[in-house]
Amino acid sequence: MRCLTFCCLIALSALPVHGQEVNDSLYRVWQDTGLPDTARAKALDRHFDAFEYVDRDSALRIADELIRFCEVRDYVQGVAWGQNDRGLALYHLGELETAAAAFGSALEIQTGIGNKKGISAVLNNLGMVYLAQGDRPRALDLYIQSLKMDEALGDSLGVAGSHLNIGVIFLEMGDSEQALAYFLPGLEMMERLGNPRGIAFLTNSIGSVYSGQGDYATSLGYYQRSLRILEEHNPNGMAPMLNNVGSMFLKLGELDSAFAYLERSRVLSDEMADLSTATHSRIYLGQLALARHDPRLGVDHCSTALEMGRSQGAWMYQQGACDCLYRAYKALGDHGRALTYHELEVAYTDSLSNEKNTKKITELEMQYGFEKKEAAAQAEQEKKDAVAAQELRRQKLVRNGFMGGFALVAVFAGIFLTQRNRIGKEKARSEELLL
Repeated sequence: MRCLTFCCLIALSALPVHGQEVNDSLYRVWQDTGLPDTARAKALDRHFDAFEYVDRDSALRIADELIRFCEVRDYVQGVAWGQNDRGLALYHLGELETAAAAFGSALEIQTGIGNKKGISAVLNNLGMVYLAQGDRPRALDLYIQSLKMDEALGDSLGVAGSHLNIGVIFLEMGDSEQALAYFLPGLEMMERLGNPRGIAFLTNSIGSVYSGQGDYATSLGYYQRSLRILEEHNPNGMAPMLNNVGSMFLKLGELDSAFAYLERSRVLSDEMADLSTATHSRIYLGQLALARHDPRLGVDHCSTALEMGRSQGAWMYQQGACDCLYRAYKALGDHGRALTYHELEVAYTDSLSNEKNTKKITELEMQYGFEKKEAAAQAEQEKKDAVAAQELRRQKLVRNGFMGGFALVAVFAGIFLTQRNRIGKEKARSEELLL
């Protein structure tokens, strides 16, 4: 299913993980009016992270409070933080258009103050919105811009996050080889950084590669590893991984295990107002109902999923829900409705995978690869030029040393000749006196 990998996307600002003690400390800093406003704003921005995957409504209120606080004090960097946080909360709530507007405001501010790290993070987050809307070329363009900026800044965490999100695009297109070319280096970076959430998401994404290749047992192993990491480090963010584990049990025909994970994902995502994962869960529950020969229950789940997907403007979920409804109505013998949903599913699939989009994505990837090779060649040439310049300086030193030595010899020779001539003259004078 095409939307399987959508759950692997990650906002770069979501990678840090804070414990409860740290979050309490951040909130105390925010409330301390004796501290500088900049410190209080930064604390509230970091405090937002504790709510992003737990309570999206509270996260949105925190973001709006941060924006108001910083606007009154004309602290533009803080306003940018707040707008970025607001975009993330809205993204998780499925309000993609308003999320894009918030990210756009953050990007405008970060660009105006020249904060390259901030620009990179917002570009990445804005790319997530466009990908959810089915605009893969635009998403990839933003991801590559973010990746290049992070590479220039030496930001390993940002580079790893961009590798994850770019890989997801290629995975959705069915290019598992290119997806792994991004996932594997990204995973190595996250492991070096010791970032458990990043490790979990990239491990999950590699599992999606094996799923796409039909190796469901291997995929399940990666998904379960990812889930174990999040259960330990970020239990409130594990609903997407529960989904993916459940989907593999469904593929393997272990329907009771599939239901246990998918229902747990649905409940958790509903509690957290995670609309995208909640939609995804219902599509899989609809597929599970079909596998259990209960097409009416399949219609219930997938009709709800379709409405949720439409409310988000997320084509991937609408495509998945329509495919489920087509098969459900076909099983019920309602061929008219089955045909309607089949045509819708084909239309959504074509919109996601049309030739123009594929060509644009290929062009963007080739351009990035060319620029990377060109930068590497330039760096190699600069290295050669530096070696040549060093050799030239050495030769000049040798030449100057030789010339200096020659000059010194000439000086000593001149002194010697002068001294010898003086001695010769004095000797001649002495001989004349003796005569």
